[in-house]
Amino acid sequence: MATINEMRARRVDISQRVTALAAMEAGGTDLSAEQMTELDGLKAEFADLSGKIERAEAAERMAAATATQVETLKAQGAPPAGSDKPAAQPRADVENRPHMLGRLVAAIGNFKGMHPAAAAPFAAEQYGEDIGAVLANSAASGGNVLVPTNLGAEIIELLTPLAVVRQLGAVALPLPPGGNLTLGRNIEGVIGSYVTQVGDKDTDSIGVDSPKYDAVELKARTFAGLIPVNNDFLRNAQNQAMLALIEGDTARGLASQEDAQFIRGADNGGKAPKGLLNWAVAGNKIDATAATGTAAEIVQKVRLDLSKLILALEGANSLLRKGGWILAPRTKRFLMSITDGNGNKAFPEMEQGTLMGFPYRATTNVPVNLGVGTNESEIYFVDFGDCYIGEDGAIEFAVATEASYKDAGGFTRHAFQENQTLVRAILRHDFAPRHVENVALLKKVTWGV
Repeated sequence: MATINEMRARRVDISQRVTALAAMEAGGTDLSAEQMTELDGLKAEFADLSGKIERAEAAERMAAATATQVETLKAQGAPPAGSDKPAAQPRADVENRPHMLGRLVAAIGNFKGMHPAAAAPFAAEQYGEDIGAVLANSAASGGNVLVPTNLGAEIIELLTPLAVVRQLGAVALPLPPGGNLTLGRNIEGVIGSYVTQVGDKDTDSIGVDSPKYDAVELKARTFAGLIPVNNDFLRNAQNQAMLALIEGDTARGLASQEDAQFIRGADNGGKAPKGLLNWAVAGNKIDATAATGTAAEIVQKVRLDLSKLILALEGANSLLRKGGWILAPRTKRFLMSITDGNGNKAFPEMEQGTLMGFPYRATTNVPVNLGVGTNESEIYFVDFGDCYIGEDGAIEFAVATEASYKDAGGFTRHAFQENQTLVRAILRHDFAPRHVENVALLKKVTWGV
């Protein structure tokens, strides 16, 4: 018996064939008797499949409505549905299985077409009791899977070693219920004066202290990411290496998309977090000097430009608690390769991961095709200890096998034709520096071209 997804796939094939025949006729080509017979058969099959799919979906909805808990949850001591008795602690012998994100994606992908609550017992058996619990208790609508904040936090932690903004020390803060968090900042220091004191009395008046404050707001802005997963990976997801591969692909995809927004993203009318490029004030956007001349002159020009970025923050009284650089791989290789007039490396410390005393990260999310000549790049210097990521911790997953999407090159890809399952992850977060003066960037960088 065909599964729901197989029936849906067949229905898509029928629709495409009927559309092609209709286009032929609309173009002035008369359909042959065989084609007319084929068309009638396809319409009947389409109607039959639609009925079967509707009945199968209804059965799943009924199963979901009556699914209160799964045996694996009972084994862990979960109380009966509707009981106010607190849940017992998990059994000591329950295996602490690795690759939680990989197991979750594999379960969602392999049980697509089923309501999460109905799929929970099977997911618990194949992928672990924690995954079965997520599906059994998912509160998302439309068959999506809502990962609770405690497990969502584990998934978000996977992004830290992969997302450069997080690596360099941006501070993650939980968003409160309602999704809005206000961070006050002092934009004008304390006002005061020295006074002459005689005995226990001041002989001079003290100036009125009237510091000025501004508000930095973090809001739960919705991010939706698409991660294509090869169906062969899902079929072999019992293998730990395959689970690690699925988890790695998913985490890298989410981290890369997050970095792209946090580094150069526009706010899109308030829908998205602003990136560092758009937080930086105009005076902190500095044009790079062309790296021309003798070896010693090139090193001197480069050092001076980089020092300008550090000075921009120091001149704004930045504490530089977690100063750091973000640059393109091309720029990184240029800085690591240049030498002075005696053949000594200009920045030997880069071999240990620092540049002029501060850690750096290279990412292709900093482009190298900017400007009129499509060969310019950027270098960012930021106090990441003053940058904040607000996140609500919950993540919602959904899957599709028949959808189309655009890849990084802008080309349209079709999941069904390419034997892929599209995993959609929805997160809600925001990003902002508390003091915009703590962001500086060098633009029009052509070093290494």
